[in-house]
Amino acid sequence: MSGGHAILSEIEPDKYSGRVVARVEADGVDIGAALADAGLAVTRARGDWCPMS
Repeated sequence: MSGGHAILSEIEPDKYSGRVVARVEADGVDIGAALADAGLAVTRARGDWCPMS
C-alpha cells in the first residue's frame, strides 16, 4: 500500500472510549485478514487471543 488509499468500512465504536473497530481495505486487500493470515493479528471472533483470559 505504498502511497495508496485505505478504505474503512463497518466502522463501530469500541467498548473503550475513543477507540473504533473497522474493516480496512487497500488495493482490494482486506488488511485485517492479511495480518491474521501472516500471524500478526487475530480476529475478533477468536476468543483465545489473550493468555490472561
